[in-house]
Amino acid sequence: MTTNNTFAPNTTEEVLPTAEMTVEQVLSTSLPTHVPVIKVNLNEYGIEQSMHHKGNPNALHNTLLEIRSGHIIDENSDEVQQEKHRRELDEKIAVLEKEIVTLSTEGQHLNAVSIPSLEKSIDELEEEIHEWKLERHQSKKPTARNQFTLWRAAIFSAIGFVYIMAFYISAVYMGMTRDINATLQEIQQKGEGLGGVFNAIFSKDAFTTFNFHWFAPIPLLMFAMVIEKLYTEYQGKKRWLFVGIAGISTLVLDGIIAYKIEATNQKLQFMIGQNSTDLAWYASPDFWAVLMMGFVSTIVWGIVVATLLEELNKSNYEQVVKLEIEKRKEKITSIREKIDGLKKEFGEIMSKVNQLKIDIARLSERKQNMKVSLSELDNYASRFYDGWIKLVGTLPNKQDLLGLCEERYQDFRSRYLSE
Repeated sequence: MTTNNTFAPNTTEEVLPTAEMTVEQVLSTSLPTHVPVIKVNLNEYGIEQSMHHKGNPNALHNTLLEIRSGHIIDENSDEVQQEKHRRELDEKIAVLEKEIVTLSTEGQHLNAVSIPSLEKSIDELEEEIHEWKLERHQSKKPTARNQFTLWRAAIFSAIGFVYIMAFYISAVYMGMTRDINATLQEIQQKGEGLGGVFNAIFSKDAFTTFNFHWFAPIPLLMFAMVIEKLYTEYQGKKRWLFVGIAGISTLVLDGIIAYKIEATNQKLQFMIGQNSTDLAWYASPDFWAVLMMGFVSTIVWGIVVATLLEELNKSNYEQVVKLEIEKRKEKITSIREKIDGLKKEFGEIMSKVNQLKIDIARLSERKQNMKVSLSELDNYASRFYDGWIKLVGTLPNKQDLLGLCEERYQDFRSRYLSE
């Protein structure tokens, strides 16, 4: 066996733990910094120390700790490799410290910015919900749907539709498609006159005879809808220009129908002898009555339809409030889920930071107490233990010592040779 000096562990009381010390006592013992380093053949040194301590398991463990601390190294040890090992530990510690800074910054942003921002959003949404609830308990807004106006407009729209359909079907029939001779014969058989305006316009024959007069209400209804559309679509001069054109068109069409009815009625009156004078059509009250019954009814019906559509387009304010509150509650639920996710992420980050701190502490402890790399320490410990156990195998109480020594050796390996 060759050594660079005469230092032998466990022989100098001032320096090293004794063979009788327990593992815990050894771990709590600080080795003096002035302890010299010896280079030995570890296999032979294992035999020598095993003989010196008679295979004592505690002495085995303590000497392994000295090898780990760098006070006993192999005679062929590479100091360059040991320095490289220390630099590698420094680099690993630096990387872990940098990662801690990055994770801590990320965690701080989550905890101080992201989560409070989302919590503020929840507060704002809850305040909006409170405001909507207050609005619900106050008077309804002007845009709220009025059920009375809605039903009234709907009823009069339906009644007006039936009236306009009946009026124009009958009016066009009476003025354009009825058989004058058949009507004259019917009047003569009954011995009655032509009758008033109502009888001059409405006839049950108009609804039992199929002709083009059934389609007469269509353009008038279209004009009414166009007027309503133009009135709501345009503003200012365009509105009144387009509405005026549509209104005049409706008036002209109604005027033609009224004229045809008046001309037909005058012809019948002349044929039955009720009218001996040639009365101008525009001077007849019946003409204007028919014109107003058609034109005015069409315009009024268009206004009623416009009112109905306007009311239908209005929102049910109660329903609006309910939907607005539900929408905000859904947002709050979604935000709370995000907050829970961020808190979980923050917890994971802090857990990683704590683990990194543990890793740094472990690497720092290794750097301070272990002067060789893990691979070197594994090699040194194995060679020393082989020599130690070789001598133990020759002792009288080898059965007991072999098991205890193996236990101490494996304990050392599990503590210091596993990452």
